[in-house]
Amino acid sequence: MVIGSNQGHILFLEKTNNPLIPFISLRLISREIKPAKVVGLTFNNSQDYLAIAYNSNEIGYFYTNNIIDNLRNKNFTLKFELVCDGFHQGAITAMDVALQRPIIVTTSKTDKTIRIWNYLTGHCEYCKIILTEKDDSEKEMDILSLAIHPNGYYIAVSDKDMIRFFHLCYKEIRFYNNDSGNNQTPKSNCHLLKFSNGGHLLAAVSGKNVYILRSYSRETLKIFKTNHTGIIKNIAFDEKDYFLYSIGSEGIIIEYNLFELTM
Repeated sequence: MVIGSNQGHILFLEKTNNPLIPFISLRLISREIKPAKVVGLTFNNSQDYLAIAYNSNEIGYFYTNNIIDNLRNKNFTLKFELVCDGFHQGAITAMDVALQRPIIVTTSKTDKTIRIWNYLTGHCEYCKIILTEKDDSEKEMDILSLAIHPNGYYIAVSDKDMIRFFHLCYKEIRFYNNDSGNNQTPKSNCHLLKFSNGGHLLAAVSGKNVYILRSYSRETLKIFKTNHTGIIKNIAFDEKDYFLYSIGSEGIIIEYNLFELTM
């Protein structure tokens, strides 16, 4: 018998002739990645594969050929593989695309992960939960928005307290430090982030204010107090980064001159 748990564990049981102990445990297998509830288990017709469905939208499988004969052997390794992986456990709440690499970066408020996708291969290459220090303890970052630099190696991520900056390395996301050792900017509740096409500027939106920052030094060049009466829904740079545009939920589009820093 095979049982799946809410934490993603797979338990193999063997039936006995003892009515008081009808089953004994043979092997408990745990996920090495973030736990997810098992919602389905099934063998194929020849019973040499066990398929497992998780509530995280992932599907995995074990190759079970001769598995029963080897479950008691502690040196026997069960190889677990994912058929479909990388999916968020809830709706994608922010997304951006790198211009110079085939990279898409996404995040979801449900699972609080940042996921890096290669749109040429169609695979999720990396997944990470950002931990931040708060009240002398580490806490999962509640991400509001994110943006990826055009070169594909630099990410800005915002939460309700500030904007943090990260290097996107091979199979890893690291805190970015400039010469001053600073890797964050105290801009609270920024629900929109966008790098310019040249990568030298970062636009951030908090409420009805639009911040223009230098991407590498994080120096604030200008704070535009907009005339939007509704929520700012999106921002975009023009092709040559001469202008920035914002659109509000009321339907108004505002143009910002980035040379003169005027509206």
